[in-house]
Amino acid sequence: MTRLELDTVDAAARAIFPKNSHAELSVGAEDLDVRGYFEKLIARSSGRVAFALRLGILFCMLAPIFVLGRFATLRSLDLADRQKAIEALAYSRIYAVRQLVLLIKVHVAMVFGAHPVARAVMLPEPEAHAASLVSNLVKGESRAHVA
Repeated sequence: MTRLELDTVDAAARAIFPKNSHAELSVGAEDLDVRGYFEKLIARSSGRVAFALRLGILFCMLAPIFVLGRFATLRSLDLADRQKAIEALAYSRIYAVRQLVLLIKVHVAMVFGAHPVARAVMLPEPEAHAASLVSNLVKGESRAHVA
């Protein structure tokens, strides 16, 4: 992946999961290895999936031009404008645009959900669900407890 693509993914992730967006949630996308996840994802994906992900990233990158009418990229906007741009893409009348942007959002959510603090907020009783959680997204986590 190019640096521009990685910067765009990072900017989109920060718009999707901003830090301190919830009273109990002290983490945001800026605390996660979104870049590393997407680099590995693209590297191990089939050509078609990698193309779809990169096309979704391209839509996010150029969103300010088409949805906000500004000659800018997503990473050059402030958080509020990034959120408006991503939201506009997610509600686009064009099905392919919606789906490709939602593909990016789903993968960012997978990274976010793997963070222990985010998982503790999302699951009411994290201990009860620990055996069913399978994650390779948090560095150093052991999978020995998974049956």
